[in-house]
Amino acid sequence: MSRPRPNVAAGCRDLTRPPSWQKKCETQGYLAIGAAERGRDCRDPAPWYTEQTAIVHRKLGQRDEETAVLKRWLAPCPEAYRTRSSIGEHLAKLEAI
Repeated sequence: MSRPRPNVAAGCRDLTRPPSWQKKCETQGYLAIGAAERGRDCRDPAPWYTEQTAIVHRKLGQRDEETAVLKRWLAPCPEAYRTRSSIGEHLAKLEAI
């Protein structure tokens, strides 16, 4: 009998809603990012989880963590895609501040 898998995406839907942003970010956000990285099959990982986790960090005033999570997503991406992606644009705006 197989164990049921947790529905990480369902937990991430309310990742950007209070009251427990910090806890949700540390658990659901990073679990989803890790799953997206493992399932990328030589493509860029799914960006939605990273974007939601970055939003939580921004709302909590955690600029360094926001930058780190965006850079983590961009690291495996081809160079040409990094600047055109929404995450690349987000990081450029963040670093320009």
